[in-house]
Amino acid sequence: MAASVGILAYRLPYPWRRLYLAGALAFFGVPLATGGTFTDLGHAIALGIGLLCRPLTRNPAGRKSVAANRLPGQSS
Repeated sequence: MAASVGILAYRLPYPWRRLYLAGALAFFGVPLATGGTFTDLGHAIALGIGLLCRPLTRNPAGRKSVAANRLPGQSS
């Protein structure tokens, strides 16, 4: 779940991205800094892995959206 929080940080629009990322870092970083259990460490590592998965979230310039691939007359 923490990794998906990291991945979703790159899918948000730019002005909200920094606030979301600061909140996620605080949410997972404060327990690690104050308590420091293995669970807290695991969540922080998972958040880092999610943040490192940024290349998986990019939309290549030549790639069409799913809506553009539908045939005329097809409904969603």
